[in-house]
Amino acid sequence: MEGQDYPDKSVSKFYRFSNLKLSISLSNQPPQEVITHLSRDSVMAELIDTLTLDPLPTQPNLLLSLSRSVIYQQLATSAAKAIFSRFQLILDANPSAECILSLPPQQLHDIGVSKSKTQYLYNIAEFLNQHRDLAWVSLPDDEIEKSLTTIRGIGRWSAQICLMNYFRRPDIFPELDLGLQKAMISLYQLNLQGKQLREKMLLISKQWIPYRSTASLYLWQWKRNEKISRSSHSTDQHPTNMNLQ
Repeated sequence: MEGQDYPDKSVSKFYRFSNLKLSISLSNQPPQEVITHLSRDSVMAELIDTLTLDPLPTQPNLLLSLSRSVIYQQLATSAAKAIFSRFQLILDANPSAECILSLPPQQLHDIGVSKSKTQYLYNIAEFLNQHRDLAWVSLPDDEIEKSLTTIRGIGRWSAQICLMNYFRRPDIFPELDLGLQKAMISLYQLNLQGKQLREKMLLISKQWIPYRSTASLYLWQWKRNEKISRSSHSTDQHPTNMNLQ
């Protein structure tokens, strides 16, 4: 339900519905059972041994989580982060659908939200307004994805990112994500592209079930670290003279 988080967070690092684990750990260090399972894959085992996961982004409600996924679509991370930060500044800490719908389009354009994405944000707000009583936490992953992708502007990638970042579901693998594709091409030496690449990624990911969300986090972390390493190496090769006027 919009604006409502999972109950009983203090009981465990995993939220539960009935007796099923429905959420990935909020800790930077996954539980031992997850590490043991993923480490059966030698590539993943090396990532786990050498990387520390950054905290997973958190949003106070579903509205902001979906809005974030829309703003981040097809943008460089730094640009998307800047726009989303400005977007949050013009909202309440825990905004309602009505809050988004009350924003004039020009106000959103002024902070960098495109015309099409502005309409997508309104679509999200209208959808959540109409489904405010839906018991999201009780729905399986595929039903949440199916429901969210009925919103114009929310595709499979956005829905899956929301399943990970907001719903904290443990077995999500967004194979459409460009960062995951680049990471797996490098780490698994995949000389593929397009549909063939995605099919191979899904085949590899089967060994990570039911913890594909955590595997995805490690792949993203490797990609971020690799980018930082390349940037640092480039700076070392071409130092900037800070004293130049």
